[in-house]
Amino acid sequence: MTLPFSHHLPVNKLAASFNNTSATYKFYWFLSILQWVEMGNKSILKNEIFARMISNAWYTVNYFKVSFGKQDLIQQATNQLLSIENITIDEKINILVDKLIKSENKETKKILWHFDKQVPHWFLSPWFSGYNKKEIYIASNTYTNNCLYSIYEDKIEINPNWFEYLQNNAKILKDFCYWNLTLFLQQKNPNVPDIPNKLIKPAQRNSLTTQRHKFWNVVMNELGSIDCIYTGNKLTSDKYAVEHFIPFSFVSHDLIWNLIPADNSFNSTKSNKLPRLEDYFDSFYKLQYQAIEIIKYKDPKSKFLEEYLTIFPSLDSKEVTKQKFKNHIQPLITIASNNGFEYRKFLMSVFRNNGKEKIIYQGENFFLIKDNYAVSPGHILIISNEEKLDYFQLNKKERIELTKLVHKAKEIIEKEYKPDGYNIGMNCGESAGQTVMHFHCHIIPRYKGDMENPRGGVRHCVAGKGLY
Repeated sequence: MTLPFSHHLPVNKLAASFNNTSATYKFYWFLSILQWVEMGNKSILKNEIFARMISNAWYTVNYFKVSFGKQDLIQQATNQLLSIENITIDEKINILVDKLIKSENKETKKILWHFDKQVPHWFLSPWFSGYNKKEIYIASNTYTNNCLYSIYEDKIEINPNWFEYLQNNAKILKDFCYWNLTLFLQQKNPNVPDIPNKLIKPAQRNSLTTQRHKFWNVVMNELGSIDCIYTGNKLTSDKYAVEHFIPFSFVSHDLIWNLIPADNSFNSTKSNKLPRLEDYFDSFYKLQYQAIEIIKYKDPKSKFLEEYLTIFPSLDSKEVTKQKFKNHIQPLITIASNNGFEYRKFLMSVFRNNGKEKIIYQGENFFLIKDNYAVSPGHILIISNEEKLDYFQLNKKERIELTKLVHKAKEIIEKEYKPDGYNIGMNCGESAGQTVMHFHCHIIPRYKGDMENPRGGVRHCVAGKGLY
């Protein structure tokens, strides 16, 4: 892809600015200048350009987790600012630019201005071969060699001879940048799918309504219900979410072979986390196999069946094997993990051994099971989905939900039992008797006569101190 020709401008110099690129900063620097020029700006503050550089890379780095290379300053800065500024990974670009420009955080300013050391003057190096930084600054102020812009301490000013060219050809010039940026990033991420669509945040995600109504509802209606592969809860056609088994932020598509019905509450918390194949693949494959067979019978001309053909060249029942599916899925999971996607921590530690079928209620951040070693009939445990050590590691949102689930546990218990009271308890630390280092709260029903003298209640956790 070449740049638009001009009889009066050294377009070859501009093209040469992108030769021998070893990092992404040149692409993002020029893209950001173009965006300001499109808004009519001839004089542009450096910090405004630096803020746009980070903002243009934000979604690619933080949401899609595309690698820019270990030494890339853009990726490093974006990762740092995500933590420092507490900005969401999918923030709207204009809001993000504004936040970075207006930030009073000293560390943020330091990170942004680090680009001033190399970027503004080295981009002009094709116009000033053999010049050092100081010499480029001085020469650019008079637009020597018809250079693209002049550089000052806090700003750049677009050469009037170039301004109209940049405005009139902004779309082509941006396409040139994105094309070459794609080629650069594809080299750094040879096994990552759909790099071009990971450079710009889409205005909005595609709805999965069609996949729901024309595929999974058909399957659901045929089977009557489906067990959520994550929670074991029953799903019906009017109450489930369609979720990506491998996160959308990695695969960047909505193909049916990667979509699965799930609990609404689980789907909302899974985010862009990876599933552990040892926990979920067998159930995932079983449901997908059932779905293929049902749709082949109910709607043999369904376009969704075609989406499986990249995995199974033939949809003959004997060809749709677990191993073929796993051979397709597993490398994607591995590559995503290597690129920084985290595994969803769910049903880990000792509670993993309980099995999903033992879950009696699934909340957003917790699930409920009957205690395997119940001290009284109806004894329930409230267990965190994530591996939190104890109550004091729960965040505000989790603590609020925990209160609601205490009442939920009581409701469940009283459907089967008629207790006379309750003990609600959490062990925090070994000295407090905690032996399972994963948050769980005991809801223990109490009955008249279950101990000789119950006075003191939870005070009995310290031997001999219950009665006073």
